[in-house]
Order: sequence, then C-alpha cells, then structure tokens
Amino acid sequence: MITRHNCTQEKETWQILITNMMKYLVSTLLLWNQCLVFLGLLLLLPAYAIIGGSPTGNPPDSPALRTDPNLIASPWTGVGSISIGNGVFSGVLISPHHVLTAAHVVAGQHLSNIVFNLNAGSDLSHRLPAARIFIHPNYATIKPTADSINHNDLAVIELAEAAPAGVPIYPILMQSIPLGTIITFVGYGAGGDGLQGVTVRSTASIKRVGANRVEQLLPSNTAAAQQDVYLFRFDNPARTDLQYSDALGNNVAATLAYGDSGSPVFVKIPLGGWHLVGVNTFVMRLPKGPENRQKFGNGGGGMLLYPQLTWIKSLIHSTH
Repeated sequence: MITRHNCTQEKETWQILITNMMKYLVSTLLLWNQCLVFLGLLLLLPAYAIIGGSPTGNPPDSPALRTDPNLIASPWTGVGSISIGNGVFSGVLISPHHVLTAAHVVAGQHLSNIVFNLNAGSDLSHRLPAARIFIHPNYATIKPTADSINHNDLAVIELAEAAPAGVPIYPILMQSIPLGTIITFVGYGAGGDGLQGVTVRSTASIKRVGANRVEQLLPSNTAAAQQDVYLFRFDNPARTDLQYSDALGNNVAATLAYGDSGSPVFVKIPLGGWHLVGVNTFVMRLPKGPENRQKFGNGGGGMLLYPQLTWIKSLIHSTH
C-alpha cells in the first residue's frame, strides 16, 4: 500500500527530475548555439560570408568590390558553394571527387539535400550532388573542448561525379604557418562592411574574397604538441593602435559572416601558387567588440589543415 506521504514524495521526486532534465536540455542548446570561448574573452558562433572594410575608408570598400567574377581564368574557380535546402555554405575542391568543408555544415544532413555548386565560366555552371560524407572522427557536435571551441570541425564530401576538367584542385600546404601569416579567405554568402555588418544577402553564385592575419594559434585537444586552430581579429583601419588586419588596408582586410562556414583559407607560396592552410568555421565576439560579430572589433577563426593531413589523404586515396 502507498501512503499519501509517499505519493507526495514520489511526485516531488519526479518534478525535480523533470526540472533537471529541462535545465540540461536548455544548457545543451546554449552550448550549441553560443559558447563562451578563448579563455572566457569572446563569444563564438558558426561562421556562415566575407565582410569587408568601411565604405568611407581610404580606399573605400563595398561588397561589390569584393566579388570574384565567375570566370574560368579566376584562381578561385575551384571554390564552390554548398546548397543545403535554402542554406548557402562554402567548400573547396581537394581532388576531382572530393570537397573539403566544415563538419557543422553537413553533419546530420541527408545526402539528397547536399549539392556542391561551381561557377566556372557562368553562374551555377555545374551542380554536383554528394555521394558520401565523412565527418572528422574527433569532431564533437554539442560539447566543445576545454577552450570551448569545437576542434576538428572538418568534413569531406565525396561527389557523385567528378568536377569538370580545368577547374583548380588546391594542394594543402605541407607545413605549419607562423603567427602574422597573411591568409586569404574565399567564400559564399552575405556581404557587408565593418561599420554596418551584413548588408547583402547570400547567394550560391557569388563568392567574395578578403584577407587577414593569423593572430593566435591554439593547441589541439588531442595532441598538445600540435596547434590546430587559428584566430584573427577584424580591426577598424581608422584606429592607429592596432597591428593586424588594419595593416592590410581597408579594401583588403575582412572577416566572416553568414554563408561562409566551410570556406577555404589560402596562402600564396612563391613560385608555388595558392595552397590551402585552413577552413573557416566560426566568428567571435571579443571583450570590447560590438554585439554584431560582423563589425569592426571582433574576429573569427577556423581549423588548420596541416595537422589533419593524414586523415584527409586517407579519405582521398581510399574512396576514389
């Protein structure tokens, strides 16, 4: 027989359990959508476009000036957009059958929803469906590591058909990069400027180009001797007390915004052309930065590729 006292206790116990479960679900969602990162100094979100300098700067900048024409001769023809439903993201060819992007772009997505688009000579000249997806085995989709960054945020898409001949396939740099390295971003998505943030909507047929400098390298969460995350800061060129992106010029320095997750990061090697060094995966709010993460005073970052060479090469060699 259950007394009234015991029934009350049981009811209270269930209420406590339900309350705790709700708290856990809420906290998990908060970790997924916005995480305090980088020693508690900034707020991190997935990087979804290339945001340029001030429209009133010297020289003035605009989203149109950052647009790369969809010409066969463009060095960025092998950088494509990834369409997933109504969303636009970015990826880059690392073999005729393989596209490198961010894990959070494709994780949990059905193959039939994923299309890699090239703009080689015309808008959306080639639309290549995905055949398989490979998520980095150490990627954590919900719980970030001690520095609150989702390390290993990388994925490879195997295409159902090969990219057309003549489209660039980009090599990965076979060494690490030092602090201060100038990195070039190429991505799809929204455009804008550092004063206003996003001003132009994303589209799968328009890619933009910008650059920044590596300000910090963070250690791997699995191999302490390696550094596998880069960070950069988006400075206002009107300020004279800064030393990184502002030095590149108002019409060169850039940050990321909505549409650029999975976009490639390049360095130019003398006599060797453009080489891949990273994949953009997040934007971040710095301590004194504005709430809008696409404005001057904030920053971003992503995954370095050199520490991941073994995994990437094994996929390319084993799947095609």
